[in-house]
Amino acid sequence: HYVILLKIRAETKKEEQKLMSWCYLKRNVMYITKRIGNYDFAINAAITDISDLNKFLAELKLEFGEMIDSYDTLINTKILKLNYVPF
Repeated sequence: HYVILLKIRAETKKEEQKLMSWCYLKRNVMYITKRIGNYDFAINAAITDISDLNKFLAELKLEFGEMIDSYDTLINTKILKLNYVPF
């Protein structure tokens, strides 16, 4: 489970929607969230190995390279279950 944190140059609603749609069509993307703070988006993806990650990042840069200012990747070694409604 990888998290790709994206810093975006000044994006429009149309570009934002294009990124969301692209992620929606990717089978290994579990979800994408719009963030407040240092990063604008976080893409959570189930990726099997480093070559799969490199392929995913290459496709992302090919499609949205002019829109992405920078990115960081994180590896989640343990997936914890979140319970948003504990009652």
